[in-house]
Amino acid sequence: MCLYKLGTKRRFGMGNHRMKSDSRIPRPIRLAILMEAASVTGPAKNLFAFLQNAGDQLDPLLITFVRHSSATMSAPSNLFLDAARERGIRVAPIAEGFRFDPRVLPPLRSVLAEFSPHILQSHNVKSNFFVRALGLHRKYPWVAFHHGYTKTSRMMEVYDQLDRWSMRGARRVVTVCGPFVQQLTDVGIPLEMIWMQHNSVRPAPEVDPGEIAALRDQLGIAPEEQVVLTVGRLSKEKAQDDLVRAVAMLKPRQPRLRLVLVGEGPQREALGALASQLGLTDIVFAGLRTQVTPFYAMATVFVLPSHSEGSPNVILEAMAAGTPIVATSVGGVPELVEHQRHALLAPPAQHEALAQGIAQVLEDAQLRKRITAAARSRITESFTPEAYCSRLLAFYQELLSHP
Repeated sequence: MCLYKLGTKRRFGMGNHRMKSDSRIPRPIRLAILMEAASVTGPAKNLFAFLQNAGDQLDPLLITFVRHSSATMSAPSNLFLDAARERGIRVAPIAEGFRFDPRVLPPLRSVLAEFSPHILQSHNVKSNFFVRALGLHRKYPWVAFHHGYTKTSRMMEVYDQLDRWSMRGARRVVTVCGPFVQQLTDVGIPLEMIWMQHNSVRPAPEVDPGEIAALRDQLGIAPEEQVVLTVGRLSKEKAQDDLVRAVAMLKPRQPRLRLVLVGEGPQREALGALASQLGLTDIVFAGLRTQVTPFYAMATVFVLPSHSEGSPNVILEAMAAGTPIVATSVGGVPELVEHQRHALLAPPAQHEALAQGIAQVLEDAQLRKRITAAARSRITESFTPEAYCSRLLAFYQELLSHP
């Protein structure tokens, strides 16, 4: 069941970009976006920034699925939908009873027929599958966004295989880093179909010292304590257990060190048990937060210990905030930061190397100053939302000019 009527006005500022002069390119481009999310994920942040910067060059409609209940039927809502509405984005929520509920297919087809998009853009396994299963790729120019795979279970591997089948029907596939391009070509998606687009971030505003002090007080962290921060879903591929082990190694020589984990996920209890086992009794689980900028401002060092990544927004956010970074050299991370220039990089699954990098940052003030300055400059040179928007608009214009 569709829970939204088309026609709601959106409110965006004027974009700074100019459309390519080609009679085949409509103005504005009607862009239907199919994205499944319950919170504001990294892909959602980039989508929102893109739409904001595109201004009147796009006429977007965001279609998403909302798990059915008596509450959601009359007033569909979650953090993702709320954030979209706050930004004036026109939304079309579709009720579902479970993850691959076939009852969403008729309203999905109906919403798209009424909107008649020039381009259909989709994200995630379910959205990609529904587009191909309905044959929508034969009716609309379809761009499938690929954000990477997480092999956390046998079921996820099945979903990944399904997604590869789905994406083979897309006009183009957009992915976020070079290693993902290679993964896609390895499963039979032609290189000429793939467009690589790194994520972006807006330079972070200064955080009031009073806000940082209040956050420390809220979390029970003393002013003189040094904070090791990580932000992300608490799941196996994010490897927060490696970070817990690294901090436990450092504690004897850094007793005023505190580990703060922002995020929720299936590894929450296991991480707590590991911390207790290692004697790390003052670890802080801060939970899911919609506003993370004060955490970066509070942190002495940000650590990304992942075993797999694409173009991680949290690395870009830490760079923009001026927080020193220690990260594993996986996925697209080395495309964002250079070792010893913008961050310290370590091999994955080696908590001793993570501990060494963290200690180096904590103990070398000149290193911290040098890498954070270089990282901030790199953001403004290469990873701004304006640059992201300009590049993606040019891609869409090229797609429409060569039907």
